[in-house]
Amino acid sequence: HVLRYTPLYGKIKAIVASGQLGDLVSLSATEGVEAWHQAHSFVRGHWAVARQSSPMILAKCCHDLDIIRWLVDRPCQRVSSFGALSHFKAENAPEGAPARCRDGCPIEQQCPYNAARYLGDKRDWLHVCTLEPTADEERLADWVHHSPWGRCVYQCDNDVVDHQTVNLSFANNATATLTMTAFAEGRQIEIFGTKARLHGTRSNVVIQPHDSRKSPLRIDLSAADSSDYASHGGGDSGLIAALYDEMKKENPDEMTSSLSASVESHRIAFAAEESRLTGRTVEL
Repeated sequence: HVLRYTPLYGKIKAIVASGQLGDLVSLSATEGVEAWHQAHSFVRGHWAVARQSSPMILAKCCHDLDIIRWLVDRPCQRVSSFGALSHFKAENAPEGAPARCRDGCPIEQQCPYNAARYLGDKRDWLHVCTLEPTADEERLADWVHHSPWGRCVYQCDNDVVDHQTVNLSFANNATATLTMTAFAEGRQIEIFGTKARLHGTRSNVVIQPHDSRKSPLRIDLSAADSSDYASHGGGDSGLIAALYDEMKKENPDEMTSSLSASVESHRIAFAAEESRLTGRTVEL
């Protein structure tokens, strides 16, 4: 539920609640995981194998499913989903590629997933390293080589998807779709209301009235945007800033989020994975 505390989704929630869009009819959201993040966390990393962690749609998109449920503001009744692991698997490995990047890969310099980047432009991702902060370059290089993050991304034990779509039907007949893909970066959302359409990105929101005589309304969020996008677009700091006020509220209905609200997104995610695996629509 951390995205509820970002400038983007806080503004969108207020717009929906104001009635500017009319009744919410449908919604489309995209979560671009970003290819390096996919390789780091969901191919080489802790969430690569579903039975050892969780389905990809839960690990990465419980945030997004929560935001959709929050904006529609009605119970989700039916879920269907499709997705697969298409790219990060053995048949896509470059010819002659070894099991580890530093063991003489013929396309080492051209591969975007080269583990040597952990010692270069992707050094920030070394927070997974178990060495002490004072470790020298030689020890870091050795750790990268021998750790799970030194493996060729096409020759790991990963089984979670690298793309998935989720279709949702709500109690008020509103519908929503979520697209999660490793091959895009960042979140976008479109909301289709009976009066206007909204398009939101990290830094701005555009409201386009259906009445062609009215001009679009553009809301610039760049000034409120967090410089640390990795911290959920400012949601991490926003949640901590709001925590004390949230705890003081006597009426739980007045809280921006709660355990009972947050758990709904997890139920939807598990239903989506059940649908993906069985091919059936799941009733909630």
